[in-house]
Amino acid sequence: MSKRLLDLLVSFGGLVLASPVLLPVMFLVWWQDRHSPFYVASRVGLDQRP
Repeated sequence: MSKRLLDLLVSFGGLVLASPVLLPVMFLVWWQDRHSPFYVASRVGLDQRP
């Protein structure tokens, strides 16, 4: 078994095991302030225009 395949299997397994905790927490964050649970920065372009 290659190291890459092992890394992918372990990371997928970790996501599956963590999802029962992460999904309700994400929902509670959204429920509290009605915004995305992900941080989204506003990008600034040339001459400070978005």
